[in-house]
Amino acid sequence: VITSDDSDDPEIVIDLVGTATAELGVAVELEAKLEALRTVIGRVDRRCLAVIDLRVAELPGVTRDEVCEDGADS
Repeated sequence: VITSDDSDDPEIVIDLVGTATAELGVAVELEAKLEALRTVIGRVDRRCLAVIDLRVAELPGVTRDEVCEDGADS
């Protein structure tokens, strides 16, 4: 999915399995961002995963679905 907010640099968002997405940001350093995505997917617990932020490939971030996590504890 390519999103646009009326700027000249549309952002890339990848829909992953389930409801998770990977936000790559603008189309620069895509190879590094995709390698970071492969690394994150291979190393993190994917339960309740909501967003993988790869706008800066060297600093990936993971956000979890709080509703899912609340239900996972019970």
